[in-house]
Amino acid sequence: MLIGLSAFLTGVMGGYYAHYVSHISPRILGLDTFLLILLMVIIGGMGMFPGAFIGSFIVTFLSELLRPLELYRMLVFGAIMMLLVILAPKGFMGFLDTIDPYVFKGFRKDKSEV
Repeated sequence: MLIGLSAFLTGVMGGYYAHYVSHISPRILGLDTFLLILLMVIIGGMGMFPGAFIGSFIVTFLSELLRPLELYRMLVFGAIMMLLVILAPKGFMGFLDTIDPYVFKGFRKDKSEV
């Protein structure tokens, strides 16, 4: 049921987006956009709901802060991604969960759901 609802909402939003930009092509969501979304998930942490919001806020802020670097911005994001995978594999929310696991217990995905 949830997968069907997600597919429906994705289709509706895609239709609105196509109407807004007045054309649609596969190049709109290229590799750089995909990598930014992946970085949002890695920074926030997978399996915890607030991690997506925290990751998207941090990546959007960094993207605007690094805008003068233009082409080197993605290189900086790649370095950040490699450091996070090595140093904090569970992301920001995983780091907070290790500090106080009882505060973020409700946001954690149960192991039986995976």
